[in-house]
Order: sequence, then structure tokens, then C-alpha cells
Amino acid sequence: MNQEFDAAFTPLEKGFTVIEASAGTGKTTTISAIVLRFIAEHGIPIEKILVATYTELATAELRGRIRQVIVDALRWARNGTADWDFVEAIMRKAADRTKLAHRLELALHSFDEASVFTIHGFCARVLADRAFESAVLFETELTTEQSRFLHEIADDFWRAHFYTADPIMAALVRGRIKPEQLASLLEQLTNDPTLRVLPPPEDLAVLESKIADVWSKRGDYEELTELADRFVVALQAQFCLWARRELPRRKMERRVQSFDDMLTRLDQALRSKRGQQLGRSLRERFAVALIDEFQDTDPVQYSIFSQIYRDSDASVFLIGDPKQAIYGFRGADVFTYLRAAQVANRRYTLAKNWRSEAKLVEGVSAIFGLRDTAFVIPGIKLVPVKASGSQAKGHWRCRRNRQAPGKQCQDRRRENQSSRYRRAGDE
Repeated sequence: MNQEFDAAFTPLEKGFTVIEASAGTGKTTTISAIVLRFIAEHGIPIEKILVATYTELATAELRGRIRQVIVDALRWARNGTADWDFVEAIMRKAADRTKLAHRLELALHSFDEASVFTIHGFCARVLADRAFESAVLFETELTTEQSRFLHEIADDFWRAHFYTADPIMAALVRGRIKPEQLASLLEQLTNDPTLRVLPPPEDLAVLESKIADVWSKRGDYEELTELADRFVVALQAQFCLWARRELPRRKMERRVQSFDDMLTRLDQALRSKRGQQLGRSLRERFAVALIDEFQDTDPVQYSIFSQIYRDSDASVFLIGDPKQAIYGFRGADVFTYLRAAQVANRRYTLAKNWRSEAKLVEGVSAIFGLRDTAFVIPGIKLVPVKASGSQAKGHWRCRRNRQAPGKQCQDRRRENQSSRYRRAGDE
């Protein structure tokens, strides 16, 4: 069982710290509290604290919340009052209120330089600021949509192999694979450069000759089917090997890069001869790192932060919910999270739900507690949490009637949801 993380009092140690945060357990507040503590207790300038998350919306939310927390802390330093209890708890530990106020004022004055980015934004900043160490071409255009390159490469491969192919051969293949499927394969390869292509491609000319021989002799259609299937597999494998080289070549030729390219290039730069120098300069620039929504991290993203901070005396916090990483549509790699958690120096959990009623929290825990393998993958479990109790005075109601936790409110007139749901105290 992981220890509970107390945002105000748990020691902020060096190395990698994993904080498992289920929905509603105050993840944004916890991140803001950690940032405040590094400023107030350790005197680290706000621009040297890296906070990385996954969307522009989440970035804006984190930036706003961190600023509010610092403002609240400065209010306490000046007149002894704060809106948030955790802010007051953190501030009361300070021995020198004047020194504390100075640190907080400086953080607010420098807040425009706060290092709160999306992960792609972080990579873009590093590649732009350290183009020499990362060996990135200058004046490269960023494209937000690289699908046209994927389809262009798939179409070129298809034309080269089948526009002048034997009609029988082309007919056999067309029923089994199309250019759109090749483009989809290439998209998977670009999303995860660590993927291996198996099996290695067979010789297409040899397979094609065998197919022609069986066809001419009117041989077994089971044998023909088996050869055609092998040909398609070999064709896909050959396409993957060729396309992996061709895609970056075409992008470099046209001086464009995608968001995924930025991740890959920074990862490659950290692995290069200049990688140690680049990693050292980034640790000096960002003495602390907090990676939000870490369950959505893929192998390349984790590799970047691991190479920058491993075997260093920096403090790195990985905050996320592995239960959310099991959904394939998010594009996450749950096994990356599990590997990172296993090698982390310590693991904590946020054990209080601030969003839901106690009966709902208890009900969800009871359902998922019925089986040890509720999330199928070993290492992912529902860590029990408790409701904060802050909902006791304001039950959710639908049309002024209290609903049982978990029961969906229905409105036959399909009114706007925001007007239907109100806190009981607001009615």
C-alpha cells in the first residue's frame, strides 16, 4: 500500500516520486502546493520549476491555480490570513516571514517566466533554445497535421509496387490490403518509434514467383491463399522499414517537423554525443520537474525525462492515475507508467476525494474491490480513497429531488444540463 501524500507536510525529497491521483483527489491543488513549497521552503525561483502536462487547457488551468496559490500565500505572509488551509499550513512552517514574503513577491513578479508547458511545448522550447546541442535545423516549419505525409508515402509505395504489377498479383493483394492500411501502420510507427516490426520481410520477388507458378499450374487454392497472405505480411514489413526512413527524409527535405518529431529529436539528442551536456544544462535550467497526467506518457516522453534527471539530485514528481491509461484511445502506454513506478524512489497516493459523496466513493470502491484483477493488468488497482465530507451540506439534486449516488438524472424535456444540476444550497 502506498503512503498518503500530504501536500503541506510530506518531505519533498530528491529523486523520482510517483503520486497516484484518482479522479477528484485534488491533483491540481497538490501540484500547486508542491510548487509553493519549493519556492517558500527551498528558495527555488519559479522559472526553475518545470511543470509539464498534456493539453493547452490543462496548462492554462495549472498556471492559473499556481498563481492563485502564490497570491494567497503572500496574503498570509503580509497579514496572517489565507483562503486555503493547506496554504496556511505551509506558511506557518516558515521561521522568517519577511524572507518568505520576499520570495513570494519575486515569484509573482517573475510569473510570466513560469515554466508551465505542455510536454510538446517543453520540447519545442528546448529544441529552439539549444539548437546546437540538439542538432536541429534552423527555420523549420511546425506542422500540426502530418497525415498528408503518411498518405503520400503510402500512395508512393503502392504505385511503385502495383501500378505495373501482373494483374493476377495485383488482384490477389488488393483484396487483402489497401494504401489506407499502410498509412495507418506508419501512423502507429510514428507514435511509438520503439516498436519493432516482426517478422522480418521475406523476399517479395521470390514469393511473387511462387504465386505465379502455383497459379499457372492451377495448383491448390489453399496453397495460393497461404502464399498470398505471406506476400501481404512481407509487403507490410518492407513498407514499414522503408517508410520509417522515408518519412523523416521527406520532412527534412521540406524543412518541416510535427509535434511527435520534436519528442523524437529531443530524445535522440539526449542519446547523442552531446547528450550529457544537454541533460546537464537542462537540469541547471529546471531544478525541479512535475509531470502531470503521467499515465498518458508514452515511451519516448518518459525516456526524455528519465535521461535528463536519472542519477541526479533533482526532485522529479510523476503525478497521474494508471487506471486511466488502460484506455487505448488516449494513446497512452500503461506499461510505461508501471515501469516508471517500479523504478521510482518512492510512491504515494492522494487518499481523499474532494468531489463526490461518501456513498458514491464507497460504492465505486466496493464494485472494483470484488476482484483483485478488476483492471486486468497486474500492478493497477483501485487504491481506496475517502470522501472529504465537504459534500455533506450540499447534496446534488435533480429538479429539487435528491438522487441516490450514481443514479443518472433524466429530463424528458432535454433541458440544458447546466441549468438542471444545482447545488442544494444554491436553489
